[in-house]
Amino acid sequence: MEKTYKFISESNIIEVVDKLSSSLGDELEIGLKKMGIEERYSVGKHYLKWDLFNKNCINSFKEGTLIARYAKRGPWNMVPLVDFSSRFIFSVMREERFIELCRGKGKRKRLHYMEAFAQSFNFALGEGFQMSLFLENQDREEEVAQIVDGILKDMQVEKDAIENYAVILFNEYNHELVSIKCCVINSDLQIVDQEDWSSYIKHRQSIVPEVVEGDNDLQYNQSVSLNAKARERAKQRTNVEEKKDKEENSKNA
Repeated sequence: MEKTYKFISESNIIEVVDKLSSSLGDELEIGLKKMGIEERYSVGKHYLKWDLFNKNCINSFKEGTLIARYAKRGPWNMVPLVDFSSRFIFSVMREERFIELCRGKGKRKRLHYMEAFAQSFNFALGEGFQMSLFLENQDREEEVAQIVDGILKDMQVEKDAIENYAVILFNEYNHELVSIKCCVINSDLQIVDQEDWSSYIKHRQSIVPEVVEGDNDLQYNQSVSLNAKARERAKQRTNVEEKKDKEENSKNA
C-alpha cells in the first residue's frame, strides 16, 4: 500500500520533485539551445525555468487529489498546488528567496502572497503569539483577503477546501536540484513543521543533445546522441592516453 504523507502522497512527491528537477536542468538547456541563446548571455533563463516548471505542473496535475492551476499575482503568473486530501495549498520557492523574504518581513509596503497565505490559513499555529501579531496588523486583514481570494478565484478553488498552507523550498546547483523540503510556516514566517523530500531527487547526467532539431516539444526523454560535454570528456581521455603512449614509446626507444 502506498504510504500516505502529511502533505501529499508519495507518488505526488516523486512527480513534483521530478518536474522541478527537469525544469532546472535538461529542459532549460534544451529550451535555450532551441532558441539559439548561449546560456552565459541569457537574461531570461531564471524566468524560463519557472515557465517550464509551471507548464509541467499544469500538464501533470490536471485532476485528482493534487491539482495545479495558473493564478495571477501582479504582473506574474504563478502556479500554486492544492491537495484536496490533506487540504493544503502549496507554493514553490527557492530557499534563498524564502530567507530573503523573512529578513524583509515587516518592511514591505505590500504583503507577499506567502505572508497572505500564512496569515489566512495558518493563523492558528502558535495562537497565543500570533494573536498579538494579528492585532498589530488588523489594517492588513483586507489586503490578505484580497490576495488570497484573488488567487483562489483564478484557480477556481473554493476557500473552504483549504485548511493550511505550506511552502516547498528547494536549492539548486549547476542546473541540478540538490535539496527540497515541504514546510508549514506560521504568520511570522517561522517554520513550524517540515518534511524533507531530498531523498526523492534522482541525480542524473545531462542528456541534452548538442543540436536540437525540429520544432517538436521538449521531449528530451527520447533517445538522443551523446551530449557535447560527454564527447569533450571522452576526447580529453583519448588525448591523455595518446600522450602516455608517446611517453612510453620514447622511453623504450
